[in-house]
Amino acid sequence: VVYPPENADLFRQVIDCGGAIVSEFPFGTQPVSDHFPRRNRIIAALSDGCVVTEAGARSGAIITANYCLDLRRPLYAVPGNITSAASAGTNGLIRSGAIIATDGMITAAELKLALSFTETKPSAHPVSAAELKPAEAPIVIDTPPRQPKKAADLTPDEGKIVAAILNGHSSISEISSETDLDEATLAPTLVMLELKGIIERQFGGRFTAK
Repeated sequence: VVYPPENADLFRQVIDCGGAIVSEFPFGTQPVSDHFPRRNRIIAALSDGCVVTEAGARSGAIITANYCLDLRRPLYAVPGNITSAASAGTNGLIRSGAIIATDGMITAAELKLALSFTETKPSAHPVSAAELKPAEAPIVIDTPPRQPKKAADLTPDEGKIVAAILNGHSSISEISSETDLDEATLAPTLVMLELKGIIERQFGGRFTAK
């Protein structure tokens, strides 16, 4: 059942453009409050990443964000005024380790880099419904062990950043000042070093070498 009813035109547009309306409930199921968190689980599973722009401390956006964390999807949050109830959720996510999103272009670049490291090869044959595992079964992804990186494996900018971190400069502003790299260059390079397993993001947005 389309909810709210005024979204009926939007549903038709999605279908007309080649999209799909996805639900785990049978046709005719009425919208009830208990269904929305389950819907958010599907939204998280179908998404490459999650950017929470505004959310209360207890809200559907936070439920979706938590599902993204469970599914190991990249999670970003836009910081807000500490006196605003609508920012309590996003500020809480950042405090818990979500990546701060303050610039759309940088966030898009970081997300694109993160996704480039999580692409998987398609299955050699189509998967039938009978082959799908129950929802309760954990999904195990076999990945080769990380190999130690050598200095020769780093780009010049990456080398500067690692050297700065080893010298005790752990925040983005400190690293930027030490390396003379602007934040537009620094942010995606830091993400790349995280994905390579060379550095690690700590509480408060600081970095340490692994």
